[in-house]
Amino acid sequence: MSYDNVTPQGQPYIQFASFSPSPSIPESITSPYSSNQISQSYNTPFNSDKTLKDTITKKVITRSLSPYKISLLIIIKEFFHEKYKSFLSQLLLFLINELNNLNKLHKCELYQLFQKINNNINIENEKIELIKSTVYKKLSSIQTPDNLLNFFSELKQLIIDNTVLIDVSVEQQIYVDKTSLIGVFIRKSILEINQMAFDDVSNLFLSIVYYVKRFDRNIPEHKHKKQKINNDQIHLDISNENIEIIPLTDIQDFINRQIDLLDKCSGEIPSNELQQKLIQIHMYLPSIANTHYLSFLNCLYSKERENTLEQLYRFFDYSGILNYNKDKTLYQYALINLAMFHSYFNEVEMEKRALREAIYISKRNKDYECLTYALCWLNNLINNNKVKLKNKQIAPYSKGKIRNSYEIENQNLLQLKCLDELGKIKSGINKGIQPGTIFKSLMQSEYMTKTNSLENMLSSCLLLKSSMWNIYGNNILSNLAIQLQLNYYNKGISQNDQHLGICKLAQQHALHGNYRYAFSILNDAIKKSKNSIHCEKWYKSKMIIMFQKVLFKREFLNARIIHSILMALDNENSDSEIDSCIRKGKFLNTCHQEQCAYYFINKVADKTFKHTSNIKKFNSVLYKSEIFLNSSSNISAMANLLICLSLSERYHCHNLYMYSSARIAQILIEFKMYNKALDIMDSILPEVLTHEDLWLQSLCLLIEAKCLMAKLSNGLYISDADVEKKDRKKAQLFDILSVLEKALGGFKKLESYDEIKEIVYLQALIFNEIGMIPERDQKSKEFHNIEKIIINNRNKNSYDIEK
Repeated sequence: MSYDNVTPQGQPYIQFASFSPSPSIPESITSPYSSNQISQSYNTPFNSDKTLKDTITKKVITRSLSPYKISLLIIIKEFFHEKYKSFLSQLLLFLINELNNLNKLHKCELYQLFQKINNNINIENEKIELIKSTVYKKLSSIQTPDNLLNFFSELKQLIIDNTVLIDVSVEQQIYVDKTSLIGVFIRKSILEINQMAFDDVSNLFLSIVYYVKRFDRNIPEHKHKKQKINNDQIHLDISNENIEIIPLTDIQDFINRQIDLLDKCSGEIPSNELQQKLIQIHMYLPSIANTHYLSFLNCLYSKERENTLEQLYRFFDYSGILNYNKDKTLYQYALINLAMFHSYFNEVEMEKRALREAIYISKRNKDYECLTYALCWLNNLINNNKVKLKNKQIAPYSKGKIRNSYEIENQNLLQLKCLDELGKIKSGINKGIQPGTIFKSLMQSEYMTKTNSLENMLSSCLLLKSSMWNIYGNNILSNLAIQLQLNYYNKGISQNDQHLGICKLAQQHALHGNYRYAFSILNDAIKKSKNSIHCEKWYKSKMIIMFQKVLFKREFLNARIIHSILMALDNENSDSEIDSCIRKGKFLNTCHQEQCAYYFINKVADKTFKHTSNIKKFNSVLYKSEIFLNSSSNISAMANLLICLSLSERYHCHNLYMYSSARIAQILIEFKMYNKALDIMDSILPEVLTHEDLWLQSLCLLIEAKCLMAKLSNGLYISDADVEKKDRKKAQLFDILSVLEKALGGFKKLESYDEIKEIVYLQALIFNEIGMIPERDQKSKEFHNIEKIIINNRNKNSYDIEK
């Protein structure tokens, strides 16, 4: 294996299929220049034309605020006024010239600025003195960091958009276009001060104080330079220039950026130039061990063999001497690279020691990827007979056993990594990360499971995909993922995954009113697992579906019995307690006990349970709005629904978004905002009918019909005066009847009697209005029959639980 197969972070590109029996460095590694060229450069004087200061610190200086820049800002703020209009043009030319040369003048002292004002502004001496005295007074008036921040707050008011019209009168401020040279300068300065930490603002304030004192005493700058510098700053004294202070974080960012660029094979600095900069960093900051690691990678890519190994050893030396934090990934990957070097020199014992330490640190840091690399390299040693066994008689058996054990270990590590990825995906869904990012991570997990034949993990990926599609609002794809898990990728599936998959499939059938299929699936699973530990799980899933069905049918006694059974089957954990509270709240709300229902639902919504998932919390807010709707508190219901709508949009909960929108439209009908309600329903109805479950589809069709009826008129009376209008209105009522018929079919399949009764009532009204008396009478009889069924079901206690 060559050293070209190593990433800039030190991660080897290991091929799992085969390894070279005798790893060696290819000819392409040979040095393009002498091997001691870079090592001798430690004693070479710096190039004053291209130094670290020119490439790193120059950007820091030109992009940071200075007292000189603040002096220019004072001139802009104080003299961009109508009363100074007589010499404003001359002052403007001066400012433009200074801003164009700003990068060259960052060290300009106050007396130098005043000399420039004297030489370059051709106006009366009195006005020149006014400018200088104003700048001096304003700088002297900055006595605290708070004064400095207030100055920038006032400065912000000078910026306007070029599209804004302002009536400029006498004795009024002159404003600056935000896209002009001066406008951009002001905006950049305000942005920089807003991004500064408090320590940086304090340092800027002190620099202004010293700036004014140097002008008062006329003493050179270096006499007032602070002598004590803390550990977060370093001196760079280059080319006999004044001492500059560079933050340590800037150096670290520079090193990390170069590592990232090398990782992408797009280094912005040539190899020899980067090496010179690293030498300079090491001279002033020897405590950064990463400098040597970057130097090692740089030499590796420039094919400098001798210096490559030297820099890697220096990294370990400085890491040990300076108590380098070995929890970081660089150290363990450096050990793998060291093992590769020992392999090249055929130092097997040293190679094994390096791998052993890499494995230990990777396990301690839970870096399963690095651990996999180390174990695969160790497996390479076994395959190449570099690991000698003491007893030759059992050598073949032991070798095979060791190889199999490492393969098993590797499989376990990949499973752990896959489980870790799935856990991160679940956490990302709960935190509302973009669906595109979530699905990208899931695709990577699926690819990992398929390429490494982790068939048992693939079922977990499909289960998670099904749950994701439920949240993101595609019921068809959710069902497809379950079908794939149970019918195509069921080899090696765990009992827990199989249980979840069958329960999800049964729940999907129940959501579409196919109760017979749902119960058939669960009954078959119960029979096959009779007297096993999983039988209780199937039974609980069946009870959950039955509980929802009896609530739809308004069989309150049966619902109470089933709820008691579910409480007995619940585990003693927070999730089961949350589900129990939601179930009881829904049951009490159906029984019109709104106050008690609100108590149980609110326990979930007000963060009584610390580890509740966001999805359950959002659903609890939605159930609260249902309670308010049931008690005719439309204002409170609207407030909760708007909360649900914003949360569902933020966390990409498509189902919750659609449901909240439909209920908002229902309340808008009560507020007589018919057009707005119809707009909402027209926008969501196509997606609901395509992707959502049957109950939500039927509900949206019912609300759509109500919107259309309300839009026709406040009543349904049709005058005989206008025949054409009467015919048009009849056609619209027939369209509403067809929508209601579709909703009725869905609710009949679900056996949701309250909604069936409401739809039949609306149909009877429409038939009466359009003069279809027999149909009206039929719907009236149907309405009374459904009402009798509901009344009888409330006291019904004959539900066959073993059905």
